[in-house]
Amino acid sequence: MMTGCDDQGRPTLGPCCNCGRADDNVVNIMMVKQRGPTPGKGWGCVVCGLPSDGALVVLCDDCGDVWPPTFVCTGYPASDGRTPFADLSPEPFDHDPAKHREELKMDIRNSLIGNPTHRKALMHVRAAGGSMTEAAFDEANHPHGALLRRDLAPSLLRLEHGHVYLTDEASKALED
Repeated sequence: MMTGCDDQGRPTLGPCCNCGRADDNVVNIMMVKQRGPTPGKGWGCVVCGLPSDGALVVLCDDCGDVWPPTFVCTGYPASDGRTPFADLSPEPFDHDPAKHREELKMDIRNSLIGNPTHRKALMHVRAAGGSMTEAAFDEANHPHGALLRRDLAPSLLRLEHGHVYLTDEASKALED
């Protein structure tokens, strides 16, 4: 069973992976680009053939901007407990972009057209000449800078050595 239910039959996700709060305010599910602690009980992808081994994080609304969190889900969020984030393997676990080319193009287009927050964040980087420090990016996109960096990478932003760079795909899409 992937989730539990409260006494009214509403799904629950267990305690927040940052503050430990365990109520109906724990509603944010995040995929971490690292292997989870329990194979077969995380996120995966049928398009790229990734097994369901990716780490998951559930956060309450108050901790939605916290990254990295204190814990990750050990397995299924409602039932399998928590493991310290620091205990995750550093081995990357992510989609194979070559297997997602068309979806990637659609994601970029939809992100820029349908999400003004994403477009604004990318325009900040473009206005800075295509790159800026992570600190400057976070300040320009306060209070959501860290989440935007995570959500927009790697398809729209490239993160290297404390700097944020527009990807070629993002630059081309912004020109349209």
